[in-house]
Amino acid sequence: MKKILYLLILILFNPNSVYAFGLGDVVVNSALNEPLEGRIQLLSASADELDSLKINLADSDTFAKAGIDRPFILGKLNFTLQRSIDSEPDVIRVSSQLPIQEPFLNFLIEVSWANGRILREYTILLDPPSYDFKSKINRSEIETETITVLEDDLAQESKNKNAIQDRDAKSYTPRPSFSGANYGPTGRQDTLSEIAYKTRPDRSISLDQMMMAIFRANPGAFINQNINGLKGGYVLQIPSETIINEMDSSEAKAAVRSQHSAWNNAGIEEEGAIPDESDLVIESDEAQITESSQLKSDDPELRLVAPSDGTEETQGTGLNEPTKSNDLLLAEETIETLTQENLELKARLKELESLVAKLEPLLSVKDDELAAYQAQLSAPEEATEEETAFEEATEEETAFEEATEEETAF
Repeated sequence: MKKILYLLILILFNPNSVYAFGLGDVVVNSALNEPLEGRIQLLSASADELDSLKINLADSDTFAKAGIDRPFILGKLNFTLQRSIDSEPDVIRVSSQLPIQEPFLNFLIEVSWANGRILREYTILLDPPSYDFKSKINRSEIETETITVLEDDLAQESKNKNAIQDRDAKSYTPRPSFSGANYGPTGRQDTLSEIAYKTRPDRSISLDQMMMAIFRANPGAFINQNINGLKGGYVLQIPSETIINEMDSSEAKAAVRSQHSAWNNAGIEEEGAIPDESDLVIESDEAQITESSQLKSDDPELRLVAPSDGTEETQGTGLNEPTKSNDLLLAEETIETLTQENLELKARLKELESLVAKLEPLLSVKDDELAAYQAQLSAPEEATEEETAFEEATEEETAFEEATEEETAF
C-alpha cells in the first residue's frame, strides 16, 4: 500500500508525466503546383528540449518497417524549427523550394532531442490552386454589396430578409457518407484527392490510381471532364479493386498530371457546381425585388448596387489567377525528369561500387594463385641449372683423376 501511494505521489509531482513533449497536426497553407508551406505545432516543449531538437525525414529503413513508400519527391521537403515570437507557439516549418506536383504526400518525420525521440506519420493532401482560392472567398466578403433602400420600403426589406433566411435553411447540404460502394452526396468543398484517400482499399493502390478510377466511373460528376472540376450534390460510385487496377500507377500518374496541366492552362470555369451561400443571398434579394416590383408598381425603387472594385475577384474559382505557361510546366517536368535520372544513376553507381568491392578480394586471391603458379614454373629451371653445374664439376674431376693416373704410369 505504501509503495502504491509513493508511486502516485511521484506521478502527481512529476511534471514530465503531465506535460509530455509531442507533435500536433500539420496545417498546410499552399496548393498543388506551388512550393509546399506547412506548420506542425510542438506541444509542451521545454527550452532545453528545443535547444537540442533535431528534425529530419525518417530514413529508408524506417519507411520500409512502417510499410510506407519513400519516393524521391520527399527529399525536396525541408524541416526547420521556428521558435515562438510574441506568444505564438513553437512550430516545425515544412517547406520546399520547388513546386509540389503530387496531390498526396505521405511521410514519416523523426524528431529527436537530448532525452528522447518521436517518430510520427503525416499525410498531406494538396488541392489545385482554384479550390484554394475559392475557399478564401467567405460569405462576409461577398455580402459587402451596397444596398440603397428608401425609407418607405423598410418593411418590405424586412420581409425579404425573412424569405432569404428560409431559403438559406433549405439550401443546407448534408455531409457526405461512405458506404463502401458509394460516396456522397459531394459537397462544395470536397475534392477528388480527399475522396480517393478516404475510399481507396489499401496502400498498395496509389492515390492517382484511385482518383482516375473514380473519375472514369463517374464522368458526369466532373466539369469539362476534368478531375479538378468535381461538382457538388453527386453520389459517386466507388469502383472495385479489379477495376481500379486496370490502370497501373505510372499510367494513372501521367493521366493525373495531364489533367492538372489542362486545368491550369485552360482556366476551366466551374459551371453547375453548388452555388455559394452568399450567391443565394444575392439571388434571393434580386428575386424578392423583382416580385415586389411586379406586385406594386407604385412602390419606391429598391436598387442593388455592386461595389466598384473587388466584385470580379469573387466570381468563379480563381480564373483571374495567373496560370503557368507551357514553358514553365515543361521546365518543371524536365527538372523532375533530370532529378529522377540523377537518382537512378547514383543508384547504379552504388551498385557498381558494391560489385567492385566484392570483386577486389577475388582479384587478390587470383593474384596470389598466379604468383604461386609462376613460382612453380620457375622452380624446375633452377633445378636444371644446378644439375648441369653438378655434372660439369663431376666431368672436370674425372678428367683430373685420369690425368693424374697417366703421370703416375710414366
